[in-house]
Amino acid sequence: MSGNEERAMSVFEKAIAMYFNNTLDQKDPYFLRAGIISDLGKIIPGNKLEGKIKTYFSEYDKWPDAERKVFDFVSIGDPILDLGAGAGKNCLYLQELGAKDVHAVDISSVICEVMRKRGVIKVHKASMNELDKERVFMLMSFGTILLMHNSIAQVGTLEKLKKLFSVINSISLQGARIIATIRNPLHEQTSCLFNRVFKKEEIVTETARIEWKKEIGEWFKFLMIPCYAFEKIAQENGWEIIFKTGIESTMYGVVLEKK
Repeated sequence: MSGNEERAMSVFEKAIAMYFNNTLDQKDPYFLRAGIISDLGKIIPGNKLEGKIKTYFSEYDKWPDAERKVFDFVSIGDPILDLGAGAGKNCLYLQELGAKDVHAVDISSVICEVMRKRGVIKVHKASMNELDKERVFMLMSFGTILLMHNSIAQVGTLEKLKKLFSVINSISLQGARIIATIRNPLHEQTSCLFNRVFKKEEIVTETARIEWKKEIGEWFKFLMIPCYAFEKIAQENGWEIIFKTGIESTMYGVVLEKK
């Protein structure tokens, strides 16, 4: 499974590495391309949404409001786990604040190397769908788990989301917090991307790929999680939402606390 995930992210990791190494025109965007499943079961390229690589390298004062607001709930005194850490901006900021035990996780070895070069101290190459296979995590108890910039969508399916909750339950302290920013399926931008109307109570798997310059990544499963549905599944798995922001925006922020 992790091999498929890595191939799906190959284009994205290349863009991240080239941006870091100053070999990329920093105005070049990447695109998230929706996939449409035909009646014959084939994936047909659909609409696309533009993104900026520089977002993954931005300083705290340039973060979106939702990201900054949910970060107020991070406890820097306890171990912190950043899942789908990207270029490491969250971890670097927390290290600057004085956090001593911040663990960055990403499926891409290339992106992990970028994080190390940028100064992230504890970097782990792993899939968030296979955390239970990583002994280093199973022996720890985290106070904060980060799922920023819609990294939670990478789990791909509702079943794997439930598994992720189960694993996080086993490696987190009582009263721990999950802090996330998630793409809003109910926003017009997302509806246009996938050419459908999402329901607030449904968690749905879509298909997408990353495109950058002339590079085209493999299709991967992309989980769409409305805030209402996320709150419900969180409660079913022993967590409650104690804060939410940007509910009408393209990306909403939530803070969950372990009951």
